[in-house]
Amino acid sequence: MDFKLGEKAARELLPVKREGNIDQSAIVEGARRLRNRLQEDGYFFAEVTTVCSVTPAPANSFENGKRETCENLNPDELRGHTVDITYQVERVAAFD
Repeated sequence: MDFKLGEKAARELLPVKREGNIDQSAIVEGARRLRNRLQEDGYFFAEVTTVCSVTPAPANSFENGKRETCENLNPDELRGHTVDITYQVERVAAFD
């Protein structure tokens, strides 16, 4: 389900946008903050998962474009790579 964030809200909620750090703790914190925002908006059972893809694909053994990609990112090895972090949101209201 689409959940759009303006640039200001994205900077407020997502440490990766605000600080520029691409590490597992910043990605997880962003998902937690998004889930909290959704709960404040009445989506009490919202789920937020992350999917990361790296271009060009990393040379290590994990599959690119999966949740596991986010878990295995090594900031020291990302020079010259583009990292796309997608927060997949499933909104579920209390009365759905």
